[in-house]
Parts: sequence; C-alpha cells; structure tokens
Amino acid sequence: MFIKFLITEFLAYFFRLNPFYNLTQSHFIMNPKSKYLKAIILAMAGTALVCLGIYLSLDKIEFLSKSIEVDGIVERLEETGSGTKSTYYPLVTFTDRSGQSFTFLGSIGSSSSSSYTEGEHVSVRYLEGKPETAKIASFMQMWLIVAIPFVIAIIFLLVGIGDLVKHAHYKKMMQELPRRGKLLKLPNRVESKEVSKSKTNFVIISEWLNPVDNTIYTFKNPWDLYDPTALVKDKEVDVWIDTNNPKKNYYMDLSFLPKKA
Repeated sequence: MFIKFLITEFLAYFFRLNPFYNLTQSHFIMNPKSKYLKAIILAMAGTALVCLGIYLSLDKIEFLSKSIEVDGIVERLEETGSGTKSTYYPLVTFTDRSGQSFTFLGSIGSSSSSSYTEGEHVSVRYLEGKPETAKIASFMQMWLIVAIPFVIAIIFLLVGIGDLVKHAHYKKMMQELPRRGKLLKLPNRVESKEVSKSKTNFVIISEWLNPVDNTIYTFKNPWDLYDPTALVKDKEVDVWIDTNNPKKNYYMDLSFLPKKA
C-alpha cells in the first residue's frame, strides 16, 4: 500500500495535474519556495530509496551465496481478493536434502492465473536447516521487490534534481536579467484549466515579436495561488529577457501580485 501511495503521489507531482507545465521552460513555477521544498523532498526520498535498494540487493546476494537450490513443484494457486482484483500466489512443495517435504507460498502474486500451472517444476532456494526461508528462484520472486525501490528512486531523483536545477536557473535569471538583460513591457492574458472540483490551474502568458529575427516568443509563468485575472487585466507585465536566448532565458516579474495569506 505504501509503494502504491508513493507512485500515486509521484505521478500527481510529476505531471503537476497541470496542462501548462512544460519541461522545456527554464523558469521555475510560481510559488518557487513550495516547489523548491518539493524538489528537495523528492531528491531526499530518491536517495533514501537507493539506500533501501542497495540494502535489499546485498541481502539478496548474501542469500544466493549461502542458499541451496532444489527442485520444487507448484501444488496449486492460492487466490486472494475477487473478480478483477484477484491475485494468485503459487503454493510450492519441495524436498530438502534430509528428505523432508515442505510447502511455502510464493512472495509475489500475479493478477493472471496462468502465471504458474499446477504440477509445474520450479527452482527453489533455501538456507540449509531453515526451510522457512525458501523462495522461488525467479526474477519476479527474487528481484522484483529489490528493483521497485531503484526504479522509483531513479524517477524521484530525476524529477527532484531536475526541479532543483530549474529553481537555480530561475533564481539566476531573477538576479541577473534585471542588470544585464532587456526589459519588455508586454500585454498578457490568463489561461485556466479546471483539473478537479477544487483545483484550477492558471498561467500568465505574454508574447513578443522580435523584430531582429521576426520570431514570436511566448513567455509563460504558471500561477497556482489564486486566479490573477482581475489583477493583471489591462496591465503590462515586465519581462526581462536575455537577447541572445530569449526562448530559454527570461524572467517574468510578477512581484506586483499580492501573496495569498
């Protein structure tokens, strides 16, 4: 359940539930402090999951080096849940070196009843003298629980570190462009998208036609605090740009908008 929660939270964060989020945008989403905190939390969570994955890997490697491999037979599939939520676990019987028979349930289940068949032979590994440690020697049964933390960790780290880089770039543009950049005073519009009954995303957009290369550049700044439409209507917004690369390096000054208490 915890892994499912982490994945759900990550997907919601990654896609922002926000149609305006664009990986090519160099600025950091408004309310940067909260996004910066989220980025740090994701990076820390990713690091923790890497450590967990390493620990599980070392534990599994030690088990493989000390365990004995024998033949096992799938007696039947144990079903948990019902309908489309059913999960099937293989019930396996094996005989240890002393000639005693033992039965254990596979640690990883499947939604398909055809993942194993009754009477199927499988490789079983266990620690000598400890039949309760028996496991089916397959990737799914042995390594899936190890792979999950690494996969989630990689995603968390990519997103977390990526957002930290965006935040650093946002701060750099905010500090440098008012000194060395070009100031544009541009009209704007606000676009909105309702993503749930209690959540609406807004983005403030300005456009500029560069007379040098006759190219229209679009500057966007998501605003997730409240609907800013009434406060920016009929107003020009200050946009600082790097004339050498206005598409990537720009800073939209929205400091005139009041903060939400």
